Amino acid sequence: ALSAEIGSPALALWCLLPRGWALVQQGDVAAGIADICEAMERRRAFRMGAVWPWYLALVAEAYGISGEFEKAFSALDEEWVQRNDER
Repeated sequence: ALSAEIGSPALALWCLLPRGWALVQQGDVAAGIADICEAMERRRAFRMGAVWPWYLALVAEAYGISGEFEKAFSALDEEWVQRNDER
C-alpha cells in the first residue's frame, strides 16, 4: 500500500519476496509460493538479476516445504546458477 501511495513500484516488488517467505514460514505455503513466484516473474520482466540466488533459494525452500521436490531442485539448478556459477 505504501509503495502505491508514494509511487514506488520497486518497493512493492522488493517486498514480495520476504512477504512470500514469511507466509510460507507461517504455514500459508501456497500463498507464499505465489508471492515469491510473482516477485520472480516481475524481476525477470525488469531484467533485474541482483540477489537472484536468494530468490531461487527461497522458492526452492518453499517448494520443498510443500513437497514439490522436483520444482525445488529445478529452482536450484536454474540456468542463472549454471551461467554465473552462483550457489
